[in-house]
Amino acid sequence: MNAHPAEPADELEFTGERLIIEPGRAWFWERIAAEHVTRYLFAVKRIAGLRVLDAACGTGYGSSILARAAASVTGVDNDPTTIAFASRRWGSASTAFVMADVQRLPFAGGSFDAIVSFETIEHVPDPERFLSECARVLVAGGRLVISTPSRDVYNWISFPDGHGNPFHPSEMTPAEFAAALRRGFRIDEMYGQIHVPGYGGSVGEGTRGASTRTPIARLARSGIKRSTSAILSRPEIAARVVRLLRPGFEPRPWDERPWKYVIAVCTRGGS
Repeated sequence: MNAHPAEPADELEFTGERLIIEPGRAWFWERIAAEHVTRYLFAVKRIAGLRVLDAACGTGYGSSILARAAASVTGVDNDPTTIAFASRRWGSASTAFVMADVQRLPFAGGSFDAIVSFETIEHVPDPERFLSECARVLVAGGRLVISTPSRDVYNWISFPDGHGNPFHPSEMTPAEFAAALRRGFRIDEMYGQIHVPGYGGSVGEGTRGASTRTPIARLARSGIKRSTSAILSRPEIAARVVRLLRPGFEPRPWDERPWKYVIAVCTRGGS
């Protein structure tokens, strides 16, 4: 186990499955980046002062956001090159990165007060084992903030040909996601992210997706091209920018409307 690889990669190939955000990058112009960062900004207020595990941290930008409020953050990912990249870009005295499989976490029971894991569970072959590991490494009463794509809506938007995402062996409906969580956690809050008013009910039907780019965003996009490292490093500023430019990305309390993603805030212990 190596939290800080000695020779991290300077560059990392973008495959579409791991989001790369460099310090100073104007991430909020990009839809997929804004989706992901908004989730981490949502989590920040729920992990203040806690020892946090960022399970499947990817390239580490989210761990850096969490570290602004957490007592400490440990990011784990199963790819050594990605962990090297994360350590180089985002490692700090309070933020460490460890190569590990989220289904076999190399930590003692009760090592963390909170776990944040966004867009992870759909990638693992055994979601039950992953959630069991999350429960094991959390303290009693520990918090889990977790998301997943809502299977039918997500695929209707992203894969209208009906083939689905080959990187997602364990996609779930919101009901299936909630049922899986309740085996080891109490669900305290549920949210939807990105309402899809044109959803047709099955893959390949209707008008795909909905634009969330506002006229203000279009105007600002054409005039603002300066460095944004201060925005990314200060969640309170980033949150304001995202709400202005991407108002449709803010998580909303769950209801029966079609949402692209579902986010749950849970407590270790079961229902």
